[in-house]
Amino acid sequence: MLLSLHDEHAVGSLTKADLLLERVKTVYKIFSPEQCENLLIAFSQVMDEAYRRRPFDQRSVNSLWERAQSLVPLLLSHLEPKRREATLTRIFTEGKAIGWLTSLFRKETFAHGRFGDKLRPKKAWLFTDVELDGITVVMISRYRAMSGDDVFDCPNPINILFAWMQAGDEEGPRQLISANTASDEGLVETLEHLTSTVNSSDRGKYVVLTKESISYFLDYEHVRKRIEALKNDSKLGERASMLATAFDYDDRE
Repeated sequence: MLLSLHDEHAVGSLTKADLLLERVKTVYKIFSPEQCENLLIAFSQVMDEAYRRRPFDQRSVNSLWERAQSLVPLLLSHLEPKRREATLTRIFTEGKAIGWLTSLFRKETFAHGRFGDKLRPKKAWLFTDVELDGITVVMISRYRAMSGDDVFDCPNPINILFAWMQAGDEEGPRQLISANTASDEGLVETLEHLTSTVNSSDRGKYVVLTKESISYFLDYEHVRKRIEALKNDSKLGERASMLATAFDYDDRE
């Protein structure tokens, strides 16, 4: 149902799915535990597909992803401990929307102070420390089972790579990216998926390859030289030239 509603425009940039989730915020207290569990499971299954069908800014507080994430603590609060544990295990183990689940997981990694300096008070956490321990094990296992194509098929591949690294497995994403960039074609494809889109008032919309992002997983200067060398390649030259421009944009930032 969520997907079909997401396909239907409501008003402005909102779809009928956006309106439904806003409505849920005001009425969730009358939901049964089963309804809360089913909605959480639905989120974990369809959120990536919703993005593919009708893309949106994943970081916007008004995006479908953020609306769903804001409902997670409300819906979980209706589940008794054993049911809550089983539901969390199910959504993170079986959920097809690994991009959306990764967004949720990465935010909690920071909120718990496990990476970076964004520790939040416990009352602001979505999951307990014990729950996050279990989720971390599950997500690292899922990441390790993914191929490069699996990662790049997700709505935000670089978010998966960073979540994986920040969860405590620094070598896992590096090994995956290293294997995927061994060939010239693999290098071009990988970098195309690691670009970031920038909206600028003076330059308009453009893509950039930042040293900050790339250097966690690759030798930045080495891959940049490889791309420069490919600009005249008969098969990859046009794509390599676009990537070289994305590198150049980073120099101007």
